[in-house]
Amino acid sequence: LSPYAVSGVAACNAANRISHFFDLLGPSLAVDTACSSAMTAIHQACEALRSGRSSLALAGGANVLLNPVGYMGFSHASMLSPTGRCRPFSQQADGYVRAEAVGVLLLKPLKAALVDGDRIHGVILGSAANADGRTLGLSFPSARSQAALLSGVYAAAGLTPGDVAYVEAHGTGTVAGDPVECRALGRALGQGRNQPLPVGSVKSNLGHAESASGIPGLLKGLLVLREQWIPPTLHAAPVNPAINFPLLGLSPAVEGQPLPSAGRSVVGVNSFGFGGANVHVILASAPAPCANGTPAPAGRPRAHLSTPAPRTRTRVPLVISARTPQALAEAAHAWAAHFEDQTGRPDARQAFYNAAYTACRRRAWHPHRAAILASGPQSAAAALRSVAAGKPEGAALVQ
Repeated sequence: LSPYAVSGVAACNAANRISHFFDLLGPSLAVDTACSSAMTAIHQACEALRSGRSSLALAGGANVLLNPVGYMGFSHASMLSPTGRCRPFSQQADGYVRAEAVGVLLLKPLKAALVDGDRIHGVILGSAANADGRTLGLSFPSARSQAALLSGVYAAAGLTPGDVAYVEAHGTGTVAGDPVECRALGRALGQGRNQPLPVGSVKSNLGHAESASGIPGLLKGLLVLREQWIPPTLHAAPVNPAINFPLLGLSPAVEGQPLPSAGRSVVGVNSFGFGGANVHVILASAPAPCANGTPAPAGRPRAHLSTPAPRTRTRVPLVISARTPQALAEAAHAWAAHFEDQTGRPDARQAFYNAAYTACRRRAWHPHRAAILASGPQSAAAALRSVAAGKPEGAALVQ
């Protein structure tokens, strides 16, 4: 034992080290609600932002599998799949597969993000958390509590079940969990709709990341909104006959399909802990900013993530950086090779402009830097080759 061992194994320091490194001064804490930990952290961060206690928050989760103890315990509890697949909503569901994941979200009030010109990936319309209370056992879920959570969070956000286009379910593929979750979804959101509510689970693709599992689920929800497409949930067919999907108004997304156009393109994300701690987050597409930084009027198309290339052959800056001069030369070679591969493609100029914008505005800068001015991938590659050779020519500057 040593002081380093003590600080190294303290769960709080998973968060505190980040605050220490980046000199963050607000609340810094680790959250443990089992499988809903990451989403609980996101909900708490949203509450801090809504109350004005914080102007920006980092929230996320990590799960790393370092020893066999968890496997032994969950296996004895018959929670793990002996066939090695997460099969959400399936007749063949037989447990889940443990997985690793890490992810962090940067959250801030929408108005502030628009004013600051941030690239916004999505908007959290609402979030809420509750607990199952007393059930048949600590790890046995409650459809009543889950349904109450769903009904409450959508009512607070001013949304109706018909506004919800898709739900990313917790969906672990366990015999007890899937039927209970589907009953809750049906009671709160599925029944009474004109069309069945599509439901899916990213755990069929990645496995169950346990305490971090809310991160892949939430990121999938953002991608569903961005792409307007629901990817298939693998291993779901044949669906579980013990779950009456038509009666519940639910439709497992066993095949890829477009996001329903009816409603407000709202996506819900479920996350449940095996001790009964439940969280739900409501997502919507990012609004296109107006000139004054306010959200666009309803119905205006969402802003595209890339910026259109200039109509004329205007030269634009591209900045690369590295920690050493040798690394800078290698980076210049790599960038040049990339642009040479792009030359001649129909979208080469747009791709070059996107890369230049990202390099200047979205990447961290290291001490050794080079900047070039170029009108397209061909001229950029030539300028970068001169930088790599140590003889910058034309519109190139090396620091």
